[in-house]
Amino acid sequence: MDKLSRFLDVIDRAYSGPMVDEEEFDLKIVAAGVQRVLQKYSLKFDKDHIIQQDDALIDRAFEAGLDFLIDCGVYNRSTGRLIRFKRQEILDTLTAAPSEVVIGEGPDARIYRTRKLEDPNPPQVSGGPIGTPLSEEQYVTIMQSYWQESILDLIVPGTLSTTYGRQLRAKSPLEIAASWQEVAFGNEAARRAGRPGLSRMCVEMSISDIGHLSSISRGGFKPSDVHVIPMIGEMKTSNDLLNKVAHSVQQNGVILGFYDRARARLREGALLDEVLQDVTAE
Repeated sequence: MDKLSRFLDVIDRAYSGPMVDEEEFDLKIVAAGVQRVLQKYSLKFDKDHIIQQDDALIDRAFEAGLDFLIDCGVYNRSTGRLIRFKRQEILDTLTAAPSEVVIGEGPDARIYRTRKLEDPNPPQVSGGPIGTPLSEEQYVTIMQSYWQESILDLIVPGTLSTTYGRQLRAKSPLEIAASWQEVAFGNEAARRAGRPGLSRMCVEMSISDIGHLSSISRGGFKPSDVHVIPMIGEMKTSNDLLNKVAHSVQQNGVILGFYDRARARLREGALLDEVLQDVTAE
């Protein structure tokens, strides 16, 4: 099954899955589900063995995660429904996932490969301010200092604290302006460092879907850049985030998924710096 077909199948489930109250999902499905699998698979944190060497424990942790995902599913906050997955389709998807992907272009292209346990090959190296707010005046020079580090295979940019001297607001024209400003500033930093084809994560400035859909398009971020699309902790998504996935799939982009609590707490039209301060305070 191709990427678009798989994605459309997920969207079908986002509108046909069982209706669940969000608070009930948080308490009865997620919280209780985590406790269930921890007990079932005898898992607990061992501060004396941070890096695990116990193969049986590693296998149990994988089975616990699989068990939890099957039972929990993913909650779509936009539709109030659960997106559920069966055990075999999860395993089949893992098997079908590519073992390597090309990011970047030209002489700056890199191959990112799946690494196995005790893999003798060195890992790829990513680096950057990783979403740290940077001033418009210093953004290019700070990012250039990362771009020129030859050890880096992927750049993880900072965010802009303002755009054209204005505070940022999600789901507003200012989010689009900031996302395109991230394109321009990053291009200039890459040009100065002499590495214009090196891949970068994007779009750091896109809190909602509109900045992502705008700047990952003609003249903006490229399919060979890494399109960052989070889930909302814990085990949640929304149509805003699925809109990003739909766009990146159509662009044949490289998609990176992760958890992002800030988006779970971002109110429509909220100031970006308020969200960043709130998360930092935690």
